[in-house]
Amino acid sequence: MTIRFEIPPLYCPLPPPRPHPDEALLEKRGLDHLEAWGLTADPVDRVRAAHTRSHELMARMTPDAPADPVQLSVDWAYMAFALDDRRTDSGPSSADTTALCLWFSGLDYAGTTLDTTPLPEDVFYPAVADLSARIRAATTPALWRRWLTENKAMAWAALWETSHRTSGRLAGFATFLTVRPDLGMGLGTLVCAEIAAGLRVPEDERNDPLVRAVTQAAGLLITLDNDLYSFPREDRAARLAGRDPLAEPTPIPILMREHRSTVAEAALRLVLIRDRIMDRALRLAERAASRPYSDDTRALLGIALAVVRDHLDWAPRAARYTDPDGTHPDAIDLRWNGLTATPPADDRPLPYPAVSWWWDVD
Repeated sequence: MTIRFEIPPLYCPLPPPRPHPDEALLEKRGLDHLEAWGLTADPVDRVRAAHTRSHELMARMTPDAPADPVQLSVDWAYMAFALDDRRTDSGPSSADTTALCLWFSGLDYAGTTLDTTPLPEDVFYPAVADLSARIRAATTPALWRRWLTENKAMAWAALWETSHRTSGRLAGFATFLTVRPDLGMGLGTLVCAEIAAGLRVPEDERNDPLVRAVTQAAGLLITLDNDLYSFPREDRAARLAGRDPLAEPTPIPILMREHRSTVAEAALRLVLIRDRIMDRALRLAERAASRPYSDDTRALLGIALAVVRDHLDWAPRAARYTDPDGTHPDAIDLRWNGLTATPPADDRPLPYPAVSWWWDVD
């Protein structure tokens, strides 16, 4: 049985990303990296990894960067998708908050200390320790620590998600928005781009409210867009696991509950929300263009917006969202309705504290 899901037009007037000249090499290296660490011992796992097209997703953020630093981003993305599939979305730890907490604790220890000696045997631990060591050698101590910090934030958000599934507690949309960028590695993706591009963003400028607003909005847009095109995949997984799809801590089920609406109505409501965030991010970026920021800060802001369009161009080509387990290529029929350059009619602040402050930034 094929699941059909229609994605309404999305507001995104940004130009499409440029391909990186070394994408074929980046793909081969990325998939070989997973295999070398035993993360694709099952042939189906390699198919699922290939379906993510992580080399395109990460390389097109920084198409002019050298292949070697871009490879770090690509390898991390392939590993993160595998982690998502085999530890947080399925497997014993996905249904046990305590087990997942202990597993993430081991992952953080391996990545931070680069030592797996005291840890239980797990293929992900030596793999992340090795990648962390490569990133530390390739960038500044500050950016390496930032990469580790974003990974910790992702772990906390994944625990938030799992705890709702295991406790039966229903999530609200306002709370969800505070967690979602971390859960989807929205800001972590930008750190990978910084490393690949060799940026050195001054900390005072990084923490400037206007810069924070643009980068945070971009991080949230990346993840909310993912919530649209990954909905059928996640809905199918919940049903196969015997969970109530309407109780899932993801935005379409949450909006269905809060507004007593259908799937299509909730999807449209989510699009209207993300469109207002897109509009606000563009307005803030235009304001930032007149500020005396450093060249690297300006580059970061440009990358942050480009990444949003990058994801929207990548997702329709990623079979991950139509073949959810690597063995059912026709399981999901995603009906894309394209992008629009027409801004939303409503530009008022959204009524959610996690994002409403973006409308107060001078």
